[in-house]
Amino acid sequence: MLASGRDSNHLVYKTAPKDPNWIFAGPEFHALHHVYPDRYIGSFIKLFDWVLGTAYSFRGKRFVITGGSGAFGQAIVAELEREGVQRVQDLKFGIDWDHEHFEKATAELSACDVLILAHSTEDQDADCNSAVQLVRLFKQNRSFSESSSTLPEVWYVGSEIELLPSFGIKQLQRHSRSKRRFLPHARSFFDDPDILYRHIVLSSFWLPMGTLPLPGGWAARCAMCWIRRGARYIPAIHPGIAYLNYLKFMHWVPYAEDADKL
Repeated sequence: MLASGRDSNHLVYKTAPKDPNWIFAGPEFHALHHVYPDRYIGSFIKLFDWVLGTAYSFRGKRFVITGGSGAFGQAIVAELEREGVQRVQDLKFGIDWDHEHFEKATAELSACDVLILAHSTEDQDADCNSAVQLVRLFKQNRSFSESSSTLPEVWYVGSEIELLPSFGIKQLQRHSRSKRRFLPHARSFFDDPDILYRHIVLSSFWLPMGTLPLPGGWAARCAMCWIRRGARYIPAIHPGIAYLNYLKFMHWVPYAEDADKL
């Protein structure tokens, strides 16, 4: 009564901040329970939410995706629509944005909650640069929205090629250079307090080769399963290199030197 019902787990936030704990349910985690009463249920540890998949809510969120026509893009859009999201907008390259005019996507980015980057091009420099520029544009126009009770999110679709060799295959070499060039930016976004960044790791042969060792729907469902449990590094494939890549991503990848430049 003296504290008006507030304790260490009941702090007042306009926007729930990023949760720094992976096992304990602190005030950041509990704040999300007040936004989504049927989610974020654990009061001390997150075991209950891990088991039942209640450490995330898709309900009512607005999504924007690049690369929505790709194998994984189509599959993840179908999964999101089944979850009852408010909408999923596909940003089409050459129409809604291009490598010279990212600002064309400003209206869509400022009105969404989650940006999914699933596009891939032959030009590794343009591919990395486009991902960085779209994230920065999203942050600039959406991060500090006073009307939102949750942080904006970025989901980036990476690949096992971030760790695997390219075996002399030219197509894989281009794909590898693109994904590895983005890693320092990904690491910076992962720790950015103003966005919630998720790194989704697919099989190395998906995007450049166009032949899927596993069905697109299976990988999308795997990614959604991890996200429901609050994961931010997501191995959306069979157990393998993606799990080893987690160690590289978290401990050996440096931060981008120009992470704060717009």
